Amino acid sequence: MNAVLIEPLHRKSLSAAVILVVASIATWAAELGSTRGLTPGLISTMVSRFGTEARPRLNSWAVYGRDESQRSATADIVPSTPGLQRINSFLNRVPYREDINHWGVEDYWATPAETVASNGGGCEDYAIAKYFLLKELGVPLARLRMVYVRAGRTAQAHMVLAYYP
Repeated sequence: MNAVLIEPLHRKSLSAAVILVVASIATWAAELGSTRGLTPGLISTMVSRFGTEARPRLNSWAVYGRDESQRSATADIVPSTPGLQRINSFLNRVPYREDINHWGVEDYWATPAETVASNGGGCEDYAIAKYFLLKELGVPLARLRMVYVRAGRTAQAHMVLAYYP
């Protein structure tokens, strides 16, 4: 069950707690794995935590971010449906894993570098990584919201990133 970028939701459906969490994690970008914040030291840390396979995954993340940045610099593509679909597809290649199985705890909100380097994440991890990538690409933060929803027949808790055109 991969998270998806969804569009128009009513603003009143947003949780104040989720908005506060997004504001507090905004400081992670430079240190914890936005595509522009991947320093050699951070990559080394991720390799020591998640193994040598983390390096090519993180390098791919950085190259993807640069490519999308160049694409959005030459045309106003990021807010377009194809641009959002590309970003969504790229990050949804990371396998979905329940937090308890992947991180060993009931609830863990990973940084983008952790999600990519560990090759796994939950719905909130997808939403966080997409949020930071879109932020890097110049999408105004006022257009992005992390939204807590109840999904499916079981009303399972789920987090998605909403884009407001």
